[in-house]
Amino acid sequence: MDTKKKVLGEFERLRDRYIPLMERRTGLNLGQVEIKSLIEENCKDDLLGRTMEIKALKRMGVVKPTVLYNPVEETIQVPTFLWNELDKSNNQEADEIMIHELTHHVWTKTPNRIPLQSVPSVVGEGFAVYGEQHWFADFLPAKRNLTPKSNYHPDYIVGEEWVRKLVEEYGDQILLKIPARYGEFVTWAEGEK
Repeated sequence: MDTKKKVLGEFERLRDRYIPLMERRTGLNLGQVEIKSLIEENCKDDLLGRTMEIKALKRMGVVKPTVLYNPVEETIQVPTFLWNELDKSNNQEADEIMIHELTHHVWTKTPNRIPLQSVPSVVGEGFAVYGEQHWFADFLPAKRNLTPKSNYHPDYIVGEEWVRKLVEEYGDQILLKIPARYGEFVTWAEGEK
């Protein structure tokens, strides 16, 4: 089996594993999310108002191999040409990435939400990191270490800390309110994020 089919198949398997668990946890109908290959020639993400060179990010080691959630198409786009590390045994990074991207999908499926592409990346990414590191972390395979925060872009860390503080103050029920009302909870000045 070629690498592209193997990688897409692995992400489809993970999607099918985590969607029902996340639906039960959130009470949302997440529907189906298509897994697509992100081709090398289209390695820029302009969906959320920023451009990221996927290869450069991977080389810098700042973030995991970049998998993109497209909130307009409700698809997860996998740069299969970067994913030969799935050939390694016991690689569980794909599980974390799938939960992260599906947490973006939770935002998209929350009633009365502000469109994900309309919110600052610090909010959207912080929400997804919180999902991956806390809200849905118990779904991940046992006996594993979560990706250290130092591997994330600083905005992701600021956003995750913001979500974590909201949960500490208001409880878990705040998580499904953030997508519709995040502006009520923002505590940093626009220029400080």
